[in-house]
Amino acid sequence: MKRIVFIAMVVLLSVCVQAQNDVTRFLGIPVDGTKSAMIQKLIEKGTDILKGEFNGREVDIQVVTHNAKVWRICVWFCRPETKKSLNSNYNDLCRQFNKNEKYIRAYLHDYVLSEEEDVDNNYTLKNYQAVYYQQPQNDSLRQDFLDMKEMSLNYERLNLKDSLSEDEFALRLLIVLRYRAKMEKFSNNVVWFTILRTIYSNYHIAIYYDNLFNKNDDDL
Repeated sequence: MKRIVFIAMVVLLSVCVQAQNDVTRFLGIPVDGTKSAMIQKLIEKGTDILKGEFNGREVDIQVVTHNAKVWRICVWFCRPETKKSLNSNYNDLCRQFNKNEKYIRAYLHDYVLSEEEDVDNNYTLKNYQAVYYQQPQNDSLRQDFLDMKEMSLNYERLNLKDSLSEDEFALRLLIVLRYRAKMEKFSNNVVWFTILRTIYSNYHIAIYYDNLFNKNDDDL
């Protein structure tokens, strides 16, 4: 009996270690370890400590830690957006992430803004967030990721129809429920971006690469 319990504990520990190792990556670098180690890896990648180029644009890169462990990489686009460029650049990022096989939307609805969308309504910036899960390195999780990709495509096909039959409506609901059931497995490996406004009323887009394994839930 003791031997069985011991084996079960070893298996459980192995699963936990695999999950911990499968963390969000930025430029292929795990968002993990100490701040100094992360900065050194960024330098080795050719990225300056807090300056660099991302997606063809100048950015500031901030390494955020909790209890001396890196849990977030923040990519801040330096050049302020105009109201005209804001929707366009935000939507370009959405489309790039949507097409990238390494990412999948955390929610089934699309994040792309309409051309008429006014992000600044009466000087109050609305809350825009495009949240994605990153493809896992762990083979045991990869199939779940691919399943979610397929569900997302099927959901989009149904949404393109002008009207749904009862069976199609039921299928769409089933996809939503199955999608949500799998989301929990990837909830610690999040890449998301949002629109921010500074005290000088300048608009910026910021992308966050989060490893929530290293972040205390009480501080989120």
